[in-house]
Amino acid sequence: MILLFDNNLGLINELGKENILYASEEKELGGKITSEVSYPYVFHEDNVEYFGYRENDNLQIYKIVNKKKENGKMHLVGMHLFFYELKGDVVRDLRPQNKTIKYILDEVLKNTGWIVVSSLGGTDSINFYHRSKLECFNTAIKKFNGEFKFEIKMNSKGQLIKKVYIEKMISDDKGKWFEYGDKLIEVIAEEDQSQIYTAYIGMGKGEKTDNGGYGRKIKFTDALWQKASGDPVDKPIGQDYVEIKELSNKYGLRIGIKELSEVEEVNKLLEETYKCLVEDSRPKLQLKAKGISIDIVELRRNMCGCKTRFKYKI
Repeated sequence: MILLFDNNLGLINELGKENILYASEEKELGGKITSEVSYPYVFHEDNVEYFGYRENDNLQIYKIVNKKKENGKMHLVGMHLFFYELKGDVVRDLRPQNKTIKYILDEVLKNTGWIVVSSLGGTDSINFYHRSKLECFNTAIKKFNGEFKFEIKMNSKGQLIKKVYIEKMISDDKGKWFEYGDKLIEVIAEEDQSQIYTAYIGMGKGEKTDNGGYGRKIKFTDALWQKASGDPVDKPIGQDYVEIKELSNKYGLRIGIKELSEVEEVNKLLEETYKCLVEDSRPKLQLKAKGISIDIVELRRNMCGCKTRFKYKI
């Protein structure tokens, strides 16, 4: 059975085995977990953002990162909730010395809702500076020669209890999307959300040191942007990232790091980081069409409330 959820992980629909056209899960050894599922489009709802399944009393939940509507079928590709949440969050400065992996990962996963349960002993030292939480997690797991697995359960209040277990490594390394005429025989629309960020921390050129070298990279933490003054978004003093709040409300706050090593001035860094964010804060849409004659075919899709037209010569 496949479960379909909205953006707040509210259950929308349950699809029985008879309605599932295809389902698979791919697990990389010590790495991320992805899943794919296809079902008749008639069962699809536009507000589906997650899918999953039950494994005994455990839930496996995936954030949809790619949607494809084709020939009356809906095909979804999902990234496991753990990897999706960590990829969109940042560790700014963490330097634990001679600490256990549980201590380190408790710090890395702080404010994510994930609970670390570890059976690994030993201590080690590690440094993280402006890296994604997913990168930090993977680095720590590798350093301690560990493996991990997940447990997600829902309590009586409908809240998710999310745990990651760390252990010693034991393994070797009916709808069509568009309306079209009889000359257009196939239309495929594919939406990719895997690289969406709704906020960026900009990292510019390293600050010059007294000995002529370069130290920590410049940031725009102390810069101020105000929409009331004509700036594109609000960015308060003391906030080290620039954010498009409307898209954070839609996809959740997903912070990335944007390296702009040639930029030397703080305000310029903020401007260039925002330009990059505009490009990377929306799903990538790929449209494909097949036809039987040479015509101009218009493919229409309503994106973010705006009517957008795509013209293709078939």
